[in-house]
Amino acid sequence: MINKKIWGFIIVCLIVNICFMALIDYVKLPFPAITGKTLDVFISEDLNYSDLPTLHKDGYEVSINNLCTGFVAIFLLASIVIVQKAFKLTKKNWKQIVIFLIASIPVLFVVNLLRLYIIFEYSTKGTVEYLHIFGWFFVSGCILLMWYIFENK
Repeated sequence: MINKKIWGFIIVCLIVNICFMALIDYVKLPFPAITGKTLDVFISEDLNYSDLPTLHKDGYEVSINNLCTGFVAIFLLASIVIVQKAFKLTKKNWKQIVIFLIASIPVLFVVNLLRLYIIFEYSTKGTVEYLHIFGWFFVSGCILLMWYIFENK
């Protein structure tokens, strides 16, 4: 049975992530263009940069917005680790947490670029949503693996 402390941890993590996602989605940042230009190096077709980096392919389009830049994954991992510390569910100190989170940023950006590469390079009109969902399962698995390794090393 899950105790009240764990339920509190889960609920606070969800609330923090909803706030982070709303903030990321609301604030106009240059990161979609930066992510698009990085991705443009690897994919076979050029992206259109009229508003958001967009790939027009076979009668449909796929765009990169603020939520596609990798920040959601970074904030998800950060909220898990920080809220876990706030609820005293870890023995890690704040210095270890900060170092881990800083080291995690480039790893999660690369994982996110891999997710976007697969979507942009291999999707069709009928598979783009499936690849998008699969990509988030992959990113979520990487987040959980990184968290597990951090907690158990």
